[in-house]
Formats: sequence, C-alpha cells, structure tokens
Amino acid sequence: MKYFKAFFKIISSLLLVVLVVLIVLALWPEPSPITPNVSTNPIYIQNTTIVDAVEDTLIPNQSVLIEGKRIISITPADESTPPQNVEIIDGAGKYVIPGLWDMHSHIGVKTAPQLYMPLYIAAGVTGIRDMGFIESTVPMQEWKSAIEQQTLLSPRIGAYAQDMAGFNFSEKELELFIASAKQESGLFLKVYSGVQNDMLETIASQTNKYGVTFAGHLPRAVSPIKAAQLGHKSFEHARFFLYNSYPGSEQLRQDYEDAYQGNRDENAGPVMSIARKQEMIDQFSDSIFYQIADTMIAYNTYYVPTHLTRKMDAYAHDEDYRDDERLKYILMAQNKGWQEDADEMAEYAKGEAKTQTQIDFYKKGLELTKKAHDAGVKVLAGTDANDTYVFPGLSLHDELEELVKAGLTPAEALVAATQTPAEYFEATADYGSVTTGKMADLVILSGNPLADINNIRNIDRLVYNGGVYTHDELESFKTYVKDNASGIKGLALTVQLMARMIMGG
Repeated sequence: MKYFKAFFKIISSLLLVVLVVLIVLALWPEPSPITPNVSTNPIYIQNTTIVDAVEDTLIPNQSVLIEGKRIISITPADESTPPQNVEIIDGAGKYVIPGLWDMHSHIGVKTAPQLYMPLYIAAGVTGIRDMGFIESTVPMQEWKSAIEQQTLLSPRIGAYAQDMAGFNFSEKELELFIASAKQESGLFLKVYSGVQNDMLETIASQTNKYGVTFAGHLPRAVSPIKAAQLGHKSFEHARFFLYNSYPGSEQLRQDYEDAYQGNRDENAGPVMSIARKQEMIDQFSDSIFYQIADTMIAYNTYYVPTHLTRKMDAYAHDEDYRDDERLKYILMAQNKGWQEDADEMAEYAKGEAKTQTQIDFYKKGLELTKKAHDAGVKVLAGTDANDTYVFPGLSLHDELEELVKAGLTPAEALVAATQTPAEYFEATADYGSVTTGKMADLVILSGNPLADINNIRNIDRLVYNGGVYTHDELESFKTYVKDNASGIKGLALTVQLMARMIMGG
C-alpha cells in the first residue's frame, strides 16, 4: 500500500507540473506582430524594366513615381528626373512586376500575423483569396481594416470563406450565411466536395438572388457542366478534370451520390481508389474534357489547379521531397500533422504500381492545365497554402513553377497570379499590371522572370501598401516566423491554438 501511495504521489506531482506548464504556456504572451513600413515621402523607382506579362514583353528604362499607395506616373528614364523629397530606388538591372496573388490560401488562425502573413510578404505575395478558416472564428474584417489603415503587415484579403458548404450543409445554414454576406465585404461561400445536386441548386438560387459568390471544390456527385451553368465561380484542384473526363465519370458521380445518401453497398469498398485513378488516366476522353472546358469558358468559370496538392500525393514516399528546409517556418503541431498526413498517403500508395499511378495522376493534371489554358479556360494561381507541404507565401513560387512545367510560358504563369486574379475580383482598375493609376503593389526582381520563372524568387525589394521593404527586411520576416514556430514560442502558440479550438473560439 505504501508503494501505491508513493507512486500516486509521484504521478500527482508530475500531473501538477504538467498542468502548471500548460497554464504558463497558455498565458504566454503572443509575439507582437511586425509593424508595416509606411513611407512619408513619394517613392521613385529610377531606370528600371517593367514586366508586361499580358503582352509577354519587357519595357526597359522606365522610372516609376509612387505617392501613397498608387502609381502616379511612369516615364522613360531619359525624359525624367526625380522630384524633390522622394525616396529613390535604383532600378537599374532590376525587373518590376505587380504584386502576386495566391488564389487558394488558408490563413484562418488568430495567430496568422505571427505565423503566416509575414511569409506572404517575404515572397512578394501581396494578395490572397482565403478558402476557409482553420479556427472557427478569426477577425477577418478587423484584419482587412488594419491592412487598409497600414497597421497590419499582411497581404490584401480579396475575398474569404468563413463558411464551408459540405455534406450536411442545411438551408438554415445557407440562410445564416446569406445574412452575414450582406454585412461583410468579400465574404463568399466555399463549396466542398460533399454537396449534393439538390443542395447545390439551392445554393446557386439563393446566392445568385443576393449577388453573393459561391466557389470551391466541384462537388463529387455533381457534373462540372451543371455546376458551371449554376454559377460556380471557380473549380479548385486539377483532379476534378480527371474525375469527370473519362467514360466512367457519370458512374463515379452516381457512386458518390449513393454513398452520401446511404444507398451504397457496404461491401463495395471506397468510392475512390488507386485503381479508379488509373482508369481515369488510361481512359481519358478529349471529347468529354473539351465539353467541360467549353462550358467553363461560356459561363466564365475559373480554374485553380493547386498542383502542389497532387504533388504531395505523388511524392509523399520520397525522402528528398519531405526533407524540405522550409519546414522550420511551420508550427510544431502543424508540422506533426503534415508528417502524419504524408505517412498516411505514402502507406495508401505503397507499392511500385500504386506509387506510379499517383505520380501519373499528378502529371496528367499538369497536362490538362495546359489543355484547359490553351482552350481559353481562365487559370488562377493558387497553392492550398497550409495543406500538407504547402508553405504560406513561399509555395506560390513553387506553384508558378508547376504551371510552367505544365507548359504555360513564364508570362502566362505570371498572368495567372496577377492579371487574372484582378479580373476575378473585377478590380483591373486597381490591380494586375504595372500601370499609372493602379495600386503600387510592386515586386522588384533581380532577374528577368520572362526568361526564367524562378527569378520571382530573387526579390530585391518590395513596394507594398505605401511602404518599401528591402531584401534584408523580407528575409528577416522569415526569421521572425521561424522563431515563432519553434522553441518556447512555438510551444506556447501551439498550446494556445489547441485551447482555442477546444473551446470553439
């Protein structure tokens, strides 16, 4: 008995220590967000080369005058001199592109200013579309206001999805969403894979009635032609083309519908399988594909391939792929989740034949992006940031490289991250190109991105939201995130995040 009492005392003491540590971590002060730079004088970029991605051309020897947040003038360098009292940036040998947009991001945690936002800015990503929160509530409207007031270092938030319509989405939830969307600028409804035909029809009817956008996954039980005709603004992930461009696609949709309604034979196995993916590759139909593409063009449906997500599926088994030095920027708990997800994917595709199918599926997606783009489908650059091995901000460079790998030119890839997002938001008067009168969100590169898309990684300076950031400052933002994601700070932020999620806040 005395041994039991001693053991109990030790365990009690250990639990008390753990409890105290958790309380201390939960109360640990959050790191202060980075204060944005705000220039007090006009900015003058002298004698630089402007990149016109739409025309796939360079405009050399230009000087750009910026006042506040906008471009005031662009003039030939030999015909202009710097005004007095301006901040001069030597643009010689440099290339200026518009700020980049990631059109499929997930930044929805309250500590995004400490963990995610600085990485976007460091990568020259000055705008995002947020596709759904990780925490149940985040102060998105407060963030948008703070960005506008130049008090929060963050990419612009062009639109965001606070609500996601999934398998059990109800008409009551849709009604509540519509009420919120009327009050909140930029709010849209994220459609997820499990939405069934009748609910998508209801969503389309109500959102179209009130001028609200719905976009996201093509529901797996719904034809892409029907969804486009209903007004689905964008389809995410290249796999939707493969799912729907082979003779078995109608049966696939029916199998999902049966599964959602509880009518699928319990002995039939999962709807999706490696073998079925191989069928999609082997039996791909050009005619079905172009019916989908033509409908998307007719109904102005955008396409966001997020090739990095299928790349993870394909290479989850590969140690070189998984040994990414950028993992140091990821919060410990999130990194653990990534490793578990990659392990599960590697196990799912274990064996040479299955692994090859995953690789071929990913590569077929690249091929179809090229076909869709050439047909006239509007392609948006999006990463699915914060999905496994998709790094906030930094991975947009990877995704643009994927678009070039697919067969787009570097200029076309840049358009997918600049001009086409501006068209999506109906904001071409403000964004999308380096033009007089537009917002001065500008990335100054050390190399020509039209010659090599990887030159977008070589950022010399960033002009954004009324401030200038040097290369060293941008690199320091990465260090700031690394410090917050690891050590005692990372542990504290992890405990605080878990506490908020448990409490539903």
